[in-house]
Amino acid sequence: MRLPVDLSAWLHKAVLSVGARPLVLGIVGLPGCGKSTWAEEVGKWATERGLGWLAVSLDDFYLEPAARRARGVARRGPPGTHDIVRLTRFLAQVQAPCAASEERTVERPIFDRDAERRLPDQRAHFTADAPLRLCIIEGWFVGAPAPGYEGLARALDRLIYLDMAEADARAARILREAALRAAGRAAMSAPDVDSFWSEALAPSFATWVYPLRERADVIVTLDARHAVTGLAIQPAAHR
Repeated sequence: MRLPVDLSAWLHKAVLSVGARPLVLGIVGLPGCGKSTWAEEVGKWATERGLGWLAVSLDDFYLEPAARRARGVARRGPPGTHDIVRLTRFLAQVQAPCAASEERTVERPIFDRDAERRLPDQRAHFTADAPLRLCIIEGWFVGAPAPGYEGLARALDRLIYLDMAEADARAARILREAALRAAGRAAMSAPDVDSFWSEALAPSFATWVYPLRERADVIVTLDARHAVTGLAIQPAAHR
């Protein structure tokens, strides 16, 4: 997959618009719509232009099972299942003022979803010769002002909304889990996905996902095969 030409041009202008500091870019959309793939493509775009970048998933900030149970939440996924202190610290590191001659180190969290445990943070170093210019944060409600996540919503400079029909996104999630099982990794069965979707995810879509479509800077419409069928770039002042 390659980014559409118009989106590439928009990204270039967005990075320039924030000056020397990093552009914080959110990518949001229903589970299964391909957010991590799009984050990778934006990262490739940045690499081709010599821009320092890093990408994280909201999944990387998950609480471990014991911490979730202490909050009365069994399943990971919805608002309230992430380590907000860690997320706030990460955003502070990304946004900290940094002189042109200074180095910047960002501690990137990593969560092993198969083992349901947190791994040691990965330290990303950026220098004056290769400064951090782009931080990509993807997740299915990134940008929503859910309780505890308001700081993340405020931190985003731009937001890309991946617009896929819910039935198609659900089917894609089932296929992804099947591929993980075929590779010998821990994964949910189709009935488990249906249960997880209807109980832990879908009840939040109307509150925390769909309203972001109107607030997003870019809306990318996708079909059931994740192919781009539409691209709408909103005026800079529409928010």
